[in-house]
Amino acid sequence: MVSEWPDYEYAGIAQCLVGDYLQKLMNAGGLSSTEAWPKIEQAYMAVLENYPDCSLAPDACLKMAAFSLKRQQRLEAITFFELFLELAKPNDPRIERIKAKLEGLRNAVE
Repeated sequence: MVSEWPDYEYAGIAQCLVGDYLQKLMNAGGLSSTEAWPKIEQAYMAVLENYPDCSLAPDACLKMAAFSLKRQQRLEAITFFELFLELAKPNDPRIERIKAKLEGLRNAVE
């Protein structure tokens, strides 16, 4: 659907919801994790690549960072956490927690 109307005002939100619902479908047993994870990651990356100004882009960053950490890809996770800090609104309550997590990751990588 998003590909049919990429310029729609809420296309970024719709793209993020695709990832969310694929994850819910996987958790409910409707998709295997092998089939679901690549599609989920693709959905969130599409938000970041195509709709970085979307209100859910910071959420997509955090989800991609979590996926990276799950795969032990710390440098990739750091990149997504840094992008979150760039995209998040200044009053986002998650900022301080992410800064602390980012500092811990940077120290672990050094």
